[in-house]
Amino acid sequence: MNDRAAKSVADRRGGPRRESDVALNDVLQAMRVELAELADCGERLQEILGIAIRHSGKQPEPALIEEAQGLDRMVQRLSALSDFIQAVSHELPPGWRLDVDAALNALPLSDLAGRLGRRDVGVRAPAGDLDMF
Repeated sequence: MNDRAAKSVADRRGGPRRESDVALNDVLQAMRVELAELADCGERLQEILGIAIRHSGKQPEPALIEEAQGLDRMVQRLSALSDFIQAVSHELPPGWRLDVDAALNALPLSDLAGRLGRRDVGVRAPAGDLDMF
């Protein structure tokens, strides 16, 4: 970031650039990945639901079909939001940075906070692990 851009960011925030600042593009890319992974999870849930319905041997109730269609809409929306964030992030100037500490502190999931910008949290559990409450 050039001095003029850094000064502009500092002026808008009321101070100099902070050590905790991260590139806005990095935050957006992390959000895009999270949305894409949620869409993939939703697709797997759709498959499981389809198998369960077929194995039940019964004709599904109309309300169940409507809820299953809602799951499909959710997957489509998550996927579309992921694609939108990808497109928007390509339009950002490379030097834009922000301090995300306050936003990350508001997240109740520390592993999500780590993936979105905080580097001082635990390692992400491998896919397939089940966390029991």
